[in-house]
Amino acid sequence: MSFENRFSTTKAMYWEFVNKVLCRRTRQMAWVVALISIIGFLVGVVLEAAPLLWLADAALVLVLAVVILSPHLMLKQMLDYDKRVQGGEHPECVVTFGDTIRMEEGNVSVEIQYDQIIAWHHLQTCSVLMFTKQNGIVYKEDAFVGDASGFDKFIKEKCVNLKKTAKR
Repeated sequence: MSFENRFSTTKAMYWEFVNKVLCRRTRQMAWVVALISIIGFLVGVVLEAAPLLWLADAALVLVLAVVILSPHLMLKQMLDYDKRVQGGEHPECVVTFGDTIRMEEGNVSVEIQYDQIIAWHHLQTCSVLMFTKQNGIVYKEDAFVGDASGFDKFIKEKCVNLKKTAKR
């Protein structure tokens, strides 16, 4: 059995992928540091320790800057890479799910084995099969050529190392 998916990538797809998948861990760690900073600030107020207040404020500002800037910088980096590799074009992306998963988009071609898939993210604009923590195969659930009714079952059976499935 094989499935074929054809679509053109959009900035909205990249933005959602960056925000909900790639920068998710950064945001989680930022919340931990922010909480520690707030606790440090409160302790500084109670103890009337100005250096602790300054340190907590600086940490909080730094964390907020990272949370706000990192997705934008990562998206810019992805779009710049796309522009360099594809020459400013947005060619059609073809993802074939057969004996292996093969993705072709203009000058870029990637082929991976199903046992490399470690996570499956269902986003609003697309879905992503992650084969490392920072790399994945993107496809659109509504862009299959032909009947795709058994695709979810097919992926679950083939991806033996799938540890995490994140629904919208």
